[in-house]
Amino acid sequence: MADKLTQIQDCLDQFATQLYACLYYISEKNTPAQVQGQPYQHTTTAAGADNATANVNGVSQDQQQQQTEQATQQQQQLSQDPTDVQPDPPETFQASLRELAQDLVVKQQQIEMLARSLPGVTRSEAAQMERLRELEGELKAVEMEYEDVQVERENMVKRVDEKIMSVSRIY
Repeated sequence: MADKLTQIQDCLDQFATQLYACLYYISEKNTPAQVQGQPYQHTTTAAGADNATANVNGVSQDQQQQQTEQATQQQQQLSQDPTDVQPDPPETFQASLRELAQDLVVKQQQIEMLARSLPGVTRSEAAQMERLRELEGELKAVEMEYEDVQVERENMVKRVDEKIMSVSRIY
């Protein structure tokens, strides 16, 4: 298993991905609101905008009718396009929104739990420094013990060598 910081980083990456997915879902699946004084953009296509421009420029009735037919055909093609995203019904949208929000809260709680489990989070800086001094003292004691053991090992190796040499002289 990875260390705590890597786990937190992975969770933050997942949280960012979930947040992006939520924003994408909201922007694509929500029914757009109609702003007062603005044309309703949900059903307006680019061809419809061209048609409105043509009316302003004084185009003849036949040309307007042709443009309207073209706009209708383009709208039908757009509605058949699999990449054309339709808004979800309000009940479905609200249910999905609640589920996405719950997922974000769970991930955020997971991140908080991992952060609280980091060493030293519950201790003050002075307590952490005191603990470091204690650990340094323990480390020095262990190092001295290691050196003593190394000296003892070298002495034993010399004694074994001497015994081997004395046995080889006899034979």
